[in-house]
Amino acid sequence: MGDAQEAWSDDCQKNFKEKLAHLTASARFPLNWVTNPEFIDFCQTFISGAHIPSQKTLTQRIIPSTLKKVHMEI
Repeated sequence: MGDAQEAWSDDCQKNFKEKLAHLTASARFPLNWVTNPEFIDFCQTFISGAHIPSQKTLTQRIIPSTLKKVHMEI
């Protein structure tokens, strides 16, 4: 799976984090879902290049940043 990690770019990671924020809000997931062992295993199995953010990073950086971007688009 080394090739998958090499192909995972900074833009992919940024998009991944934004999609996590959208998914969290739209599905009304609890904020700690990103620390769920099944989700972590899923990512490690199918998206090995992705860095899974912590709950703290999701709530303090990713969601506010994504919300700001959405507001600017509106």
